[in-house]
Amino acid sequence: MAPADLFCRLPDDLLVHSDLLPPRQGRRPHRRPLPAMAPAVAAHRHPQPRLQVLLRSVEPAGPWGHYDSLPTSQVKARLFSDAGAALRAAGRRPVRKVSLFVKGRDDGYCQGVLGTSAPEWGRWDCFETDAYRDPAAYDHVAALLAVQELLHIEELRLGFKSADAGDLRYIYELDTAVLPGHNLRVLDIARCRIKPPRTGADVIPCLSVLRLYKCSSPTKDLEDFISATRSLRTLHIESHDFYSYGDCSSSGDRFTVNCPSVTAITLVGLKLRTIKGIELDAPCLRTFKYNGQPVDFSVKSPVTELARVEIDLTPRPRYYDHPKKAWFDSLWQFLRSLRHMRILKLNVPNIEGIAVEHEHLVTLHTLERLEIEGPSDPSRGNDPATAIANLLQSCPVIHDLHIRIVNHDYNGMVIEDVVSPAHFDVSLDLFEKRYTKEIRVMIDGEQGSPVIADLPGLTGCWFNCLQNHLKNVKLQFVLKEMDSFEISLAKFLAENCMVLELLEIDDGKHNFLSHINLMVERWRMNASEQRKQMELDSAKASKQRVE
Repeated sequence: MAPADLFCRLPDDLLVHSDLLPPRQGRRPHRRPLPAMAPAVAAHRHPQPRLQVLLRSVEPAGPWGHYDSLPTSQVKARLFSDAGAALRAAGRRPVRKVSLFVKGRDDGYCQGVLGTSAPEWGRWDCFETDAYRDPAAYDHVAALLAVQELLHIEELRLGFKSADAGDLRYIYELDTAVLPGHNLRVLDIARCRIKPPRTGADVIPCLSVLRLYKCSSPTKDLEDFISATRSLRTLHIESHDFYSYGDCSSSGDRFTVNCPSVTAITLVGLKLRTIKGIELDAPCLRTFKYNGQPVDFSVKSPVTELARVEIDLTPRPRYYDHPKKAWFDSLWQFLRSLRHMRILKLNVPNIEGIAVEHEHLVTLHTLERLEIEGPSDPSRGNDPATAIANLLQSCPVIHDLHIRIVNHDYNGMVIEDVVSPAHFDVSLDLFEKRYTKEIRVMIDGEQGSPVIADLPGLTGCWFNCLQNHLKNVKLQFVLKEMDSFEISLAKFLAENCMVLELLEIDDGKHNFLSHINLMVERWRMNASEQRKQMELDSAKASKQRVE
């Protein structure tokens, strides 16, 4: 029995997955085995039936170390004819979700599986004609999406994966005009170039989720497409290449996201090329994430309901000397434009780079939680302390503060703290014996620890958040020496947080007796006793003046 007949007989609510692989792969042959590429069509158990078309490579290596392969026309014939047979089955309920994933040995092969034009969209018989044998005769994805059975799909996923990426900027050009957009809510595509709709056309009126991964489009094409999706709620753009394709007029020096209805935006690893700035027109924005190189940033409409913002300006692997403060202006532009947020997570190239003059500070009146991660350069003098002071001054009402000071390698990657099993066992043994007489003597012997240096710019300064709001503090770092910025910062926080409920100091993976926890307890206790004594002295002096 042919695979098409098998698909026709299967009900929608029964999971079916047929790989049609060669017999030597342990599969039952349904017809003449294909040694190179095998399509798979699956209808998954779901209240809304889904058609999943998977094209994956199972090519064995040839005698000369090369891959044997079938012509792309034969691969396409199997792929789309089987999908068509499944959709044409009698009594088939309308499909709501479609996933098309092509996996091959290189970009060129994946591109060859798809055609370039479709003069007869919506006709299944186009897959049976002689013209179909030509890879360029039809746009087979467009033909598949135009059939009657898929006119009401709600989710579409289109992606590619190849072992050798090659030099192609994209594999498939997606014309948004051919999308069955009447009910489409989710569009998730990878390695595609987007061809935008006609000016002013709303081709996907119900689209609420748009995800683009490693796609490539001129700036204006992407802007027009986003602007045309007036019901968009979630926008995720990752590793997008803003390439002009020889038309310089199609790519400006600023990328503008104009989407009044969007509530969540994620921009990760954008290849900005000639683009120098990003502008958002998204007044309903609730969450925003940016991960990439420094860029000029602004908002066209005030964003007043922000719940969470994540900004990651940590430099990616590089082969040149990256200036340490090249990201300075960009960071404070982000903070100034998104100042109404409640939660802020920062990942910066270095802590000291945040330091600014007082007149450049931005007050974040609604910020409740601050997380910051980055390395600190001990050779930068007072800059790290000034940077922390700037953040405390800018966040007058924060309740939660999490600072993680990490070590980076040359490429900006975090160097993890590693402990050997033997050292861990010794530390665990000491911890279990911490209440014994011998260990208590060792702990008490630490009373004569060295004096910790103050931090100019922090020590002696008054911060509203420390006096009235900050309740939970977590400080993470790797302890290397007592005379360091990290130890001084831990001491400052222990002594100056007045309404603190939880103070967590994680100083790395060390021997139990090498941790500073006991020192932190003493710092906080001594500071409390000093404040009480100052209050008694002040009250006594006031009483004497009255008398």
